[in-house]
Amino acid sequence: MRLAIWVVALLLGVCCCSADKIAPPQASAPNNPPSNNQPPRPDISTQVTCPVCGLDFQATEAAGTYQYQGTTYYFLVEDHMAAFVQRPNAYLAPEPE
Repeated sequence: MRLAIWVVALLLGVCCCSADKIAPPQASAPNNPPSNNQPPRPDISTQVTCPVCGLDFQATEAAGTYQYQGTTYYFLVEDHMAAFVQRPNAYLAPEPE
């Protein structure tokens, strides 16, 4: 009988000497993505404005995002984000009248 159990265990890949090496399954939380200091993904219908060029577009189509003074800014192209990061106040200052 022990031989039959051992053969079945061997066929299933279970071994008494490797039980301590098998990690228990980790609970997954699909609704809680891992935090990596990225802003949350916007809703598909969210319209945003690129602070560099002033064009409106869907937030999900942004080439990049940047958080500045507690606000997340969305950029139409990566070059716009690079320019904004270098001189954010140049794009956030009110336009002269």
